[in-house]
Amino acid sequence: MFMPPHQAQLFLEVKLAGDDGQDPTKIYLDDQAKTKTTDYVLLADPLVLPKLGPEAADPIRSFTGKLFRGWPFNNPNTAPLLVPKLTVHILRSLYFHDITHGKPAADLTYLAFRTPESGYLVHKLVQPADLKKAPVPPDFVQILSAEIGELGSAKHPHVEELSFPSVPNNPAHKLAAGKAATGMLHGKKAKIRTHAELIYDSSHLT
Repeated sequence: MFMPPHQAQLFLEVKLAGDDGQDPTKIYLDDQAKTKTTDYVLLADPLVLPKLGPEAADPIRSFTGKLFRGWPFNNPNTAPLLVPKLTVHILRSLYFHDITHGKPAADLTYLAFRTPESGYLVHKLVQPADLKKAPVPPDFVQILSAEIGELGSAKHPHVEELSFPSVPNNPAHKLAAGKAATGMLHGKKAKIRTHAELIYDSSHLT
């Protein structure tokens, strides 16, 4: 969201633990299989986002929260609460940046990284300096799984920018699932093939 204190993009590898023997991951997966829902929100208890980053001086490596099906902020009385209390253990902090710093990209730009399970592409966010001049339509959140050429090892994941020169950076030109494309990664051409679109949200940044 383009309002403090939410103006950051953060990638974490985590493990979820529940109270009283609950398994939050199993509860989530069973609910998803039953309802076919794709919109879940892990609502954290109050914390300071920069302390979750990989270069934080005084890092937080666990926090608590609750898991909802749906979006609890608009109507918390109707979003089903699946797990009332859980702990998020951070196995690895991969990336953090304050989206108020930097110039919005003219070319379509993603953040690329690889884990042992898959490669991922996450649309890079940068907030306009003057929100009155924000692009229309606004920026968007998108995460895809993908095969990504020219990327580093999954054992030592790092995040790199993958750009698509001359492709406008807007929702109309976002990457689609199940497609091949060629972008630029650290100055070299990189072939990618997207798999599933894991998250797409065009409205929650407004």
